[in-house]
Amino acid sequence: MSVPVVTIPLLHYPATESGWLIEGTTLMKFGITVRGWSKPETLKNDGWKIAACPVNGPSVDARGSNLAVSWFTIAKDQPRVQARVSKNAGETLTDPMIIDLGRPMGRLETVLLETGSAALLWMEMGQGENIAGIYVRTMTQDGVLSPAALIIESSQARASGFPRAAVRGTDKLLLSYTEAGKTNQVKVLEVTLSQLIESRSIESAPTTQRLSSVRPTPEFCSASREDVGLSLQ
Repeated sequence: MSVPVVTIPLLHYPATESGWLIEGTTLMKFGITVRGWSKPETLKNDGWKIAACPVNGPSVDARGSNLAVSWFTIAKDQPRVQARVSKNAGETLTDPMIIDLGRPMGRLETVLLETGSAALLWMEMGQGENIAGIYVRTMTQDGVLSPAALIIESSQARASGFPRAAVRGTDKLLLSYTEAGKTNQVKVLEVTLSQLIESRSIESAPTTQRLSSVRPTPEFCSASREDVGLSLQ
């Protein structure tokens, strides 16, 4: 029987004369039975150095013996979102895999589904000024990635915040996000993952245009959103 664990990702960033050195995202596990923390395990030693205090941190979720973690890095001036999963409470993890489309902003959310797969959410810059999108992939317990899919357009502004999600049934997520504008609004979206990924899978960040208002685009206001598994609350 597996030992129950609570997992928490930690950033190790000792100060240097010219900034903060993020030597790699580390993972620690708390064993309820043994009442203690495991030794930190480095997920990937990126050697990322920035001249500021990092706030765009990693995201982790655990369900039973399944675990998934994602993190953002700009090592070697290359923004990347990477992820690893485990099906034995973090004793072993899959190799790091890049999940972004080439223009990531980070702002991660990781949610484990009832099937054991992970839903990996992040924000990606669009080609237009101030345009961004909230994207999702799923990753199986064996590290197999689904195509990426755009959930909803967003903004590159700091006011757009970090998306947050919770499991709702076997194939659905309840997503909360901030719609940035003259008046910022927090909205809730129900996402049916299998329908969304099948209908909106993409291989690269799309070229998008500036929205004329902060309201949802016509695509999300029409009845067709039911066909792709979206329901605006």
